[in-house]
Amino acid sequence: MEHHDETMKLLESLMADKEALRKSNVELQQLLSESREALQVLQEEAGERLVSFPERGMSWLSRTVPQAS
Repeated sequence: MEHHDETMKLLESLMADKEALRKSNVELQQLLSESREALQVLQEEAGERLVSFPERGMSWLSRTVPQAS
């Protein structure tokens, strides 16, 4: 009977961990989605600057985008 109790406690703990991970995953998916939307907005704004002010836009872009080594 003692083995059964230990097994049940372990299963309950695993189920609680699973639920916590599921909730964390949902939150992380929401944050990822929000971050992607924000990035898209920023990229669109940067593109508009480049079109509106090509000479200023390029100098701004060269200061903000890291150059590959």
